[in-house]
Amino acid sequence: MSLNYVHIDKLTGRENYNSWKFAVKSYLEHEDLWSCVDPKTKEEPGDANKDIKAKTKIILLVDPSNYHHIEDAQNAREVWVKLQSAFEDSGLHRRVALLRDLINTNLDNCADIEEYVNKILMLQWKILTGMWTQVRPCTCQEDLIGCMTSRHLRYKV
Repeated sequence: MSLNYVHIDKLTGRENYNSWKFAVKSYLEHEDLWSCVDPKTKEEPGDANKDIKAKTKIILLVDPSNYHHIEDAQNAREVWVKLQSAFEDSGLHRRVALLRDLINTNLDNCADIEEYVNKILMLQWKILTGMWTQVRPCTCQEDLIGCMTSRHLRYKV
């Protein structure tokens, strides 16, 4: 007997919305419930149980402090759209903050090289996944090596 336990951090706000959205979409696709959320796919007619399951799963993955955004949603699609409009931030302030974080990330502020590389990759992912499509795709090597000081260059990345 296999245990179907999936751990997804609850949506707390803008700071974890993008990673939450990716994880929940994947989870709903795995459970064959994404058709209730995505308007491009055709939902099976009259499948209200499927929509209730999708809506419930999404709501249970939201921190209770954010329930006020979705309390009046009637279906899974409405919950998704309301959360998207509340937390998806593609504004100038967010772009600048992400770029500032990327520029200011250096190995001295991280516990080890693994944490440093993960931070750089996560920031690049946030910048390049719809948040700022006009930015030239950065090469990971440029960013990683550019933020290292001479004392770090003795390590092989």
